[in-house]
Amino acid sequence: MTLDEKTIETVAIAISIAAGCEPCTKFHAKAARKLGATDLEMMHIVALAGSNWSESNAFTAAINEIVTMPSRGDDAYSLTHNAVLARVGVSVCRNCVRLLQVSMEVAQEQGVADEELMTVIALAARIKQKAAAHLDRVIDRLDVDDSIGYEAASLCV
Repeated sequence: MTLDEKTIETVAIAISIAAGCEPCTKFHAKAARKLGATDLEMMHIVALAGSNWSESNAFTAAINEIVTMPSRGDDAYSLTHNAVLARVGVSVCRNCVRLLQVSMEVAQEQGVADEELMTVIALAARIKQKAAAHLDRVIDRLDVDDSIGYEAASLCV
């Protein structure tokens, strides 16, 4: 079973918040809304993703984007399904192996197909990559010797 665009964009909001990426959060919030995501769906996904990120700019941006968009009707099934998928994506984004294992078990118990899980995992990896690229552009503005960063990074291995 493949995920529809609205589900992908809605789940991408949670992943973007977990990545702390304001541009990604805004992009996916607008895309989800255009695809028919409701206030309830979006607030649910933002709350799920933002539980530990309430002070982040990405979380604030998501709230601001969502509350200013026109809404549509809500669907209880999509809230549950999207929440299960979002927990998987957020787990990947936060590099939390235990949370990912638990989230995947819950997803499978809820009947989420492996293909859907892989779609969300790939989406999370892509958003993490984009968020890192946004950071790199900011960091590249620093006028320092590039070897300084590489020396510090070598301490992590």
